[in-house]
Amino acid sequence: MNKEKIIIFDFDGVFVDNFDFHKKHIEDFLGISITDEEFYDIHSGNVYKDDKHGLELGNFDALKYFRTIHDEFVKLPIIDGMAQVTQKAQEIGETFIVSSGGEKNMHDFFVENCICEDLCTIYGVETHPSKEKKFEKIIDETGVLADNIIFVTDTLGDIHEANSLDISSIAVTWGFQNIDTLQKGVPFGFARVADDITTLIEEYFITVK
Repeated sequence: MNKEKIIIFDFDGVFVDNFDFHKKHIEDFLGISITDEEFYDIHSGNVYKDDKHGLELGNFDALKYFRTIHDEFVKLPIIDGMAQVTQKAQEIGETFIVSSGGEKNMHDFFVENCICEDLCTIYGVETHPSKEKKFEKIIDETGVLADNIIFVTDTLGDIHEANSLDISSIAVTWGFQNIDTLQKGVPFGFARVADDITTLIEEYFITVK
């Protein structure tokens, strides 16, 4: 592992296909109805910010929500090939999870799938609602420059937060948002299957040598 290189993974929509899962459970938790379009759109920004979408996700008790869904969440099927991608990433550099989700849920998911729990540092909503702040924390703690960091995600909002710190992104096309939306953030590349992530990570670090 090269500690001068960092690979950061988002979780929801990258490791698991859980758009419908979260939409349904958030509706039940908040007692509201959310259209697919509304739920799609909130991921073009930070989901915890109160904004024009008006879903008030910034006001709901995130930790209680994640406790509520824990037992179902950890049993969600992992995206084909993502375990191998994570293992390969750990050989290339230091790995982190930066997500809007609950840290215990993600940790227990990785334990359930026998990957990452000892090697990935997980920063979820408990660390900070803002991914930008979590990226800053990683940079401050490791001393690694943004040029030597690559972020794997599935939403435009995440790409924008990474772009704000000059961190490049790899966008997966099987997650919460489609390629037409993702390309607005000008990611380094698009992964259409899990193996593409490894290829793009390797290509990225060749370009920054």
